[in-house]
Amino acid sequence: MIRFPCPSVVMFPKEKVRKEVATMRYIQQNTSIPVPLILHYGMADECPYSLEPFIIMEYVEHAYDLTELFKEHNSAGDRMAIDPNITDEKLSSVYEQMADILLELSKCAFPKIGSLVEIDEFEYSVSGRAMTLNTNELVQLRNFPQSKLPSQTFNSSTSYFRALANTHIAHLSTQHNDAIESAEDCRRRYVARHLFRKLSTQPRLTSRDDKIFKLFCDDLGPHNVLVNAEFKIVAVID
Repeated sequence: MIRFPCPSVVMFPKEKVRKEVATMRYIQQNTSIPVPLILHYGMADECPYSLEPFIIMEYVEHAYDLTELFKEHNSAGDRMAIDPNITDEKLSSVYEQMADILLELSKCAFPKIGSLVEIDEFEYSVSGRAMTLNTNELVQLRNFPQSKLPSQTFNSSTSYFRALANTHIAHLSTQHNDAIESAEDCRRRYVARHLFRKLSTQPRLTSRDDKIFKLFCDDLGPHNVLVNAEFKIVAVID
């Protein structure tokens, strides 16, 4: 199958594709987590009609994703309800498999905060800036200037929190539509952001200056976990 970043939703398509490929390949080579095999990827100039950067990967045969497996049949919209008819055995099996996946992810440790970049075959470096879902949505939905996003990696949690605090403050001053509900709401948000920045300059958010950082995905949820008819997880995607 071929995947493209969603136009007007993904703000940094080239960066996203390169980092997603590097992360998937690293996970496949260094953990037992099942992820689709990447056959090829490229930028828009390699794509017919120059559409978008793309990833070509194997299609993983599956019966459901965990959202379809667990949701109550009459639940609708964004509200998720676990089907009350699911057996304890089925539920325990899936929870145990998810626990194994999280334990495997916890083995992936790095000396800096940022994103993985593929240097060479089987060689990776944390040399890209941290790209989170929040980073993308700040630009997509909240009028945030891209030039104000942190562009570096971080050697400590403290330095990352400081950059995050400055980003929160810049967000409040640059989002012009629907940012606040009233003058009091604006004061509350302003004070909260400056308190967080004050905390970030003090050694109070971390017990020590961390030197080891774990791999983290802020979109690891039931919708991105595929299972077969026997409820065995066959792939973690996206």
